[in-house]
Amino acid sequence: MDQIKIPVHHGLRRPFSRALRDAILLPNVEDKAAVEAILARHTITWEQMVLWKPRWVWKHVKRFVSRPSILYARVSEVYRSFGPLKDATTGQALFNNASWEKVKKTLQESISTWFWGKIMMSVAKRYGSYNTGPQFAVNLLRDYGLHHNLKVGTYNRAGTMYIGSFDIWTRNRISQLADLMTTAFPSNSREVSVIGWVNGNDFERSSETFGILPLAASSKKTLGMADFHREYAAKEKIRHLHLTALQNTHFTILPIHTPNERALFSLLAKEQHGQFSGRTQPNWVTLAYTWSQYCDGHTIFYKLPEHLKNYFKAWKENRNEANSIETQRAAYERLRAYLDPDMRQMPSIRAALPAPLDAEVDMNRRVLQAEAVCEWELGLLLGRHVLRQSNLQYHYVSAPESNNTLQADRKGKKRALPIDESAATAGQTAVVKKRAPRT
Repeated sequence: MDQIKIPVHHGLRRPFSRALRDAILLPNVEDKAAVEAILARHTITWEQMVLWKPRWVWKHVKRFVSRPSILYARVSEVYRSFGPLKDATTGQALFNNASWEKVKKTLQESISTWFWGKIMMSVAKRYGSYNTGPQFAVNLLRDYGLHHNLKVGTYNRAGTMYIGSFDIWTRNRISQLADLMTTAFPSNSREVSVIGWVNGNDFERSSETFGILPLAASSKKTLGMADFHREYAAKEKIRHLHLTALQNTHFTILPIHTPNERALFSLLAKEQHGQFSGRTQPNWVTLAYTWSQYCDGHTIFYKLPEHLKNYFKAWKENRNEANSIETQRAAYERLRAYLDPDMRQMPSIRAALPAPLDAEVDMNRRVLQAEAVCEWELGLLLGRHVLRQSNLQYHYVSAPESNNTLQADRKGKKRALPIDESAATAGQTAVVKKRAPRT
């Protein structure tokens, strides 16, 4: 979800965040009742504990997300209620015009995509490297879904962690063999591999598709796309064959990413009587239908209306940048020429030719290693060093006068005033002026 920019010091920033959290994540009723019963013994309410120690609360209370229709109503109500509210000090509303535009854009999108980021963070940890193929990505998502369903599903149903192998196909075969050999087990058998396992092979296979979904026939007809043809794909050697087969289209459906596609978009945008000639945005469905007529499966591929609409924003920014540079072409070229280094004035640095180690090291100037120094020689060396330092201290460093001597000399003597240098040279002493007696 796009982050909605709100003032950092607004008085309603934290209440808005908490209300949005409560609108999205609903606590489990049973867990909440159990926690409230414990808090009641200590005269603490649910609201107080969530405000004081939210991590402790959500560690003991499961939360879930409601279906999109309910979620949309709850979140939109929070936006409409908090958006126009003003700060008590500054009088500034919580949402400005840019924030309201973000809210409209967010609510128009599918509500389920808001939480795709957290799922992707968990999936990203399973990737060994990025930029992998679609087949590997689909298989990885299937493996992630299997592990997630076994772990979370078992814990939610039975209240215990899942223990066992994730190879469900092997477990299904073991269960089938156990059913065939049921007479070999005692009536009260507690075989671990059989108890509590439902063999999925005994049921009708699901018609649902997990991973990349094929495009519906009605959508292909509306967007001018043909069906997948394996012989044509093999003969023409089109790219992304596996992805094309999964999507069940003549060519694969991908975002704009090749130079030819970017050039084609620019040509369609510059048509005098084309889709971009009006003041409003073009009809993206019609533009996608027109785009399908130029696809070849090598450099230009099928596009959905959402692909064209999203690229249109980046295209406008690039065009604005190019037009701005063209308007200030003289200043831009002058600065570019100034920043371009003059190769004739650059100092040449001679690179050292590679040489073997024997040629780099002069063996004649090698310092021979002396014999090991014994402890007696080391003590003698340190003793000489101490004597040398003592000699320097005796001849060149005057000993400081001790504090005890200074204090003894000052006893019984009045404090004398300092005299100037001229009086000191004449042998005079400072005269202490006495205060006149009071009358």
